[in-house]
Amino acid sequence: MQYEYQYKICAMNREGTPAADFKYRELLPDGKFRERNLYDIKGEYTLIFFNNPDCGSCAEILEVIKDSPLVGLIQKGELKVLAMYIDEDLSAWRNNREKYPKEWIYAYDGQLILRDNGIYGLRAIPSLYLLDKEKRVILKDAPVDRIISYFIL
Repeated sequence: MQYEYQYKICAMNREGTPAADFKYRELLPDGKFRERNLYDIKGEYTLIFFNNPDCGSCAEILEVIKDSPLVGLIQKGELKVLAMYIDEDLSAWRNNREKYPKEWIYAYDGQLILRDNGIYGLRAIPSLYLLDKEKRVILKDAPVDRIISYFIL
């Protein structure tokens, strides 16, 4: 039973396959929300950064990305970053918006589908997924240095 579950998780969103679409609620600069889907994001690449405001490792990855060569790609609009919160404490999430660059899409899973591992099988937070223009998975649950290396090499 345990192996069956692990196989199911590993089979989700494999590298080279289309990423599973999902809805999210984006926090806009005026404090209002906009509902969108993953496939609404337009850019050569999309980086999904599944995170939590109270996660120390998430804060470290955030700083690494903010100080990396990825910043140029983000500013040019070639790389879109979706900072995705998958839990339910919206006050903690909302209070941490200022830590994230304004160019990033700051969003949460209003339906808690991602937290319940229905379509991404997230084993831990943080988790990074790099997608191409057609939303095919390039890197799944990759370390931040591997994401950066993808663009440098």
